[in-house]
Amino acid sequence: MTIEKTDEEFINLFVKIGKHWNLTNLQAKILGYVFLQLEPLSMEELTKKTGYSLASISNNVRFLERIGIIEKTSKPGTKKIFLKIERDVYKRIRKIVENAYEYKVKLFKETLPVIIECYKKELQREKNPSKKKILNERISIVQKLSKDVMVIESLTSVILKIKRLGK
Repeated sequence: MTIEKTDEEFINLFVKIGKHWNLTNLQAKILGYVFLQLEPLSMEELTKKTGYSLASISNNVRFLERIGIIEKTSKPGTKKIFLKIERDVYKRIRKIVENAYEYKVKLFKETLPVIIECYKKELQREKNPSKKKILNERISIVQKLSKDVMVIESLTSVILKIKRLGK
């Protein structure tokens, strides 16, 4: 098999795995191509490799950067944007977990108790039995979500304490 065919197989593997992470084919291809490069890869090179426009590459890179999978970088003497990826899978997962924790878990943790209290106050004021039933259901749903978020926070804490896999 040629190096190009083997590269294609590797990129297709990223596309298959990417589907399970809700990534588009292009996002998965970007990750695969960047992962294969020892040096940061320019976005212009990605347009040649993928056949997609620079605007499309740029939009998808913005998403991948926001979720912490890919990093933009530059090189002295050029205005081009280059992309790199952490090849250490544990470090990459750790970064994704940190990003998710910083935004999602913290936001849920701060907001859900306020929402529960609002529902409880509304329940105390409500006279209509059918609306009271709905409010009780909502309180139960949001309390369950709050407990689940606490479990996720505990798991996140454990993951972030581990320095490396296998240690």
